[in-house]
Amino acid sequence: MEKTLILLILLANSARAQTVIQKKVSQLPQLQKLIKLTVGPDDNYQVDVTDNEEQIIFTRKSNLSTRLYVQSTTSNNEKLVLDDRADANNAVYQPDNKKIAFVYYKENSRGDLCLLDNYESHKPHCFNLNGEIESPQWMDDNQILYVNKKLNSDDSGLQKIDIHSLAVNTIDRGNIWSPVFDHNNKLLAYNKEIDGVSRLVLKNLGSRELVILKVDLPGASGFPSFSPDGKWLYFSHYFSDSNDDQKIDANDNSIIFRANVKQLLAGQYLVPQQITSGEQNCSFPKAKNKFLYVTCDFEGSLDVYRLSPDGLIPATWSVSMIESAHRTSRNYHQRIMLLNQLLYKGQFSQAKQYMQKLFSNFLLNDDTLAAAYYLNRLAELSVDKTERQQWQAIDYYLQARTLQKQLLSQKINEKFKQNVYNFISHLNETNVSAQIVQAILYTFVGQYRRAENLLPRITKLKLSGVNHFLYDILINSLCGRTTVKATKLFKFYEPLLREVSISAESKIYYAYNYLVQLQKRESKENRVNFLYQQMKQLKEIKSVFTLFAAEIATLKIILEKSDKNKRNEYRELDNLMSLTRTDYFTKKALYVRAIENFVAADEVQYLTYVATNWLRYTEKSDTEFAYAREIYIDKVLERAYMNFSQTKINYASGNFFSAVGLTDNLETHFGYIKTMNLLGRSTELTANYKSMNDRKVIVDNIYYVNSLLLLSKILPELGLQKLEALSIKE
Repeated sequence: MEKTLILLILLANSARAQTVIQKKVSQLPQLQKLIKLTVGPDDNYQVDVTDNEEQIIFTRKSNLSTRLYVQSTTSNNEKLVLDDRADANNAVYQPDNKKIAFVYYKENSRGDLCLLDNYESHKPHCFNLNGEIESPQWMDDNQILYVNKKLNSDDSGLQKIDIHSLAVNTIDRGNIWSPVFDHNNKLLAYNKEIDGVSRLVLKNLGSRELVILKVDLPGASGFPSFSPDGKWLYFSHYFSDSNDDQKIDANDNSIIFRANVKQLLAGQYLVPQQITSGEQNCSFPKAKNKFLYVTCDFEGSLDVYRLSPDGLIPATWSVSMIESAHRTSRNYHQRIMLLNQLLYKGQFSQAKQYMQKLFSNFLLNDDTLAAAYYLNRLAELSVDKTERQQWQAIDYYLQARTLQKQLLSQKINEKFKQNVYNFISHLNETNVSAQIVQAILYTFVGQYRRAENLLPRITKLKLSGVNHFLYDILINSLCGRTTVKATKLFKFYEPLLREVSISAESKIYYAYNYLVQLQKRESKENRVNFLYQQMKQLKEIKSVFTLFAAEIATLKIILEKSDKNKRNEYRELDNLMSLTRTDYFTKKALYVRAIENFVAADEVQYLTYVATNWLRYTEKSDTEFAYAREIYIDKVLERAYMNFSQTKINYASGNFFSAVGLTDNLETHFGYIKTMNLLGRSTELTANYKSMNDRKVIVDNIYYVNSLLLLSKILPELGLQKLEALSIKE
C-alpha cells in the first residue's frame, strides 16, 4: 500500500509538471492552438454543443458503423447514447436541451428522423418519413428542419416538420445539403447546386429572396453555421486540391472562414476572414458564444476541437505582432492565414498587392489550382502586354504541373509529353518568364540537358518579381538529380544570390538551400574549400557572405580535434552570432544551419552554445522564441533517438542533456534520466540535477524530474525493470 501511494504521488507530480510547462509555453507569443475534445483512433465528427457549452454530442465512425456519443467539454469521459445494434448520426440538441434529433437507421436503411426525450434513454421516437433524411436542425423547440432526398436522384426537399402536429412544409427543392438557421429564424443558409455548381446561399424566409455568397476565394464553400448573435456566417472552404484528384470538393483539405452577414446580404463581393490554417484541415464549424467547435483531421483521425470564435490569430495582436508572426512563420499555410489577417487590418492599399502575395505563396506551396485562380485575377488587372505574356507563360507551367501530378508513379507517358511540348510551342521566347518556364517544362519530360543549355541565357536576364520564384523551381528540378556536381551547383544558385532586385530575405533563403544541397554532395573539408572560394565572389552581398562565413566556422569547429583549437574556432562563430542579432533572416538561417551541422556531428557542447545564444538573443515577446525552442528540441531529439537506436547510449545521453537545461522539456528529461541509468551513472545524474536546481536552471519541471529520479530507484524494489511495465496495485 505504501508503494502504491508513493507511485500515485509521483505520477501526480509528473502531471503537475506537464501542466506547468504547457502553461508557460502557451504564454509565449504564438498562434493559438486548437483544443482537442475527442480522442481517436476512430473518426469523431458532426458535433453539436449545448448552449451552456458544457456538453457535446458527436458521431463516431468505427468499422464502417456510426454511433452517437455524449461527452463533457471538460473531460473525455464519453458515453454511448443508443444501443450498439443500429447506426445513427447527425445528432443535434433541442434549444432547451431536453431532446435530441438525429438520423437513425434501425428500422430504415436510408435513415429516419428520430427524437430522444432524454439523450440517456434508449427508446427513440421516429417519424417514419419517406425518403433519405439528412442534416436535421432545430428551428425552435417545436420544429425541425431537414433535407429529404429522393431515391436515385439529386433532387432534395428542404423541409420542416412540427414535432407535435407532424405537419410537413417544403421550403426549397433542388440538390441541397447542410442547412442552418440564424438566431431568430429569419435567415437560412445552405448549399444548393445552381447551374451545375455547388453554391452557398442565404434565404430570407420573409421575402423568400435567395442570395448567393460572393466570396473572392478559389474553390467551394459549404457547411455553414451562424454565430449566436447572427453577425457572422462561419463556413468550411475548400480552395486547394489537396488530394490531387483535379477537383475541389469535400474530399480536400478544408479551412474555416467567416463573413459578415450584412455584407453578404448586400451582395458584396468580399474576401472572408480566415479562422483556421490549411495544414489543420478543419471543417463542420459550430459557432457558440465562448468557442467555435470544429472537426479537424491532422493528427491521424477526425476529431472535435474548439478554438476562439476569432480564430487562431489572437484578437489582441497588433499589426506589428501579426507582421512579426508572418516573418517568423515556418510554412505557407500559416503565411496565407496571416496575410488574410493583415488584409483585415487594412495593410493592403491595393487588391493587386494582396493577390500577388497570395499567388506567390500558393505557387511555392505547389498548390496549382489555387495559384491558377489568383494568376487569373492578376491577369484581369494587367494592362501591360509584357505582364500579360508573363501570366500566360506561368499558366502553361501550372497546367503542366497539374498534369504531372496526375501521372501514375510519376512515369512519363506519350500523352503527357505531347501536352508539355504543346505548351512549350506556345511560349513567347522573348519573355523572361516564358524562357524560365520553357526550361522547367523540359525537366518535366526528362530533357535536363536541354534545360541546362538554356541557363546561360536565362542567368543574364533580370530575375525580378515572380521570376526568381520560377528560377528556384527550375534549379530544384535540376538539383533533384545527384549527378549535379558542387561546382555546377553554385553556378545554378549564383544568379539568385546576385540579383539586386531580390530581397535580402529571399537571398538568405536561397543561400540556405544552397548550403543544404552542398552538404548532400561534399565532405566537410571540401565544403570549407568551396565556400572559401565562393565567398571571394560574394563580398558585396553582406548577408550571404556572413552566412557562408558562419558555415565555415561551424565546419572548422567540427573538423578540429583538440578542445583548444575548437574553442579558438568558436570565437569566430560567436562573433558572427553577435553581429547578426538584429538581422532576423540571416540570424535564423545561421542558427539553424549551425544546429543542423552540430547535431549531425554529435557536437553537444557547441550545439548547446549556439542554441543558448539563439534563445538569449531572441526576446520572449518575439514570435520567433517559440519557434526557436521547438526547432532546437526537434533537432536534438531526432539525433538522440538515432544514437539510442544504434546503441550509442553515451552519445544519446549527451544529446538529451544538451536540451535539458536550455528548454526544460519533459521528453528530454526522460531521455537523459533513462540513458544515464542505462550507463550506470545514477550518482552523477543526481549531482547534475542538484546543480541545475540550485542554479534555477530547472524550475517548471522539478516535480517531474524528482518523480523520475525516485521512480528509477524504486522500480527494482517492485521487481520491475522498465517504466513501461509499471502498473499500480496494492
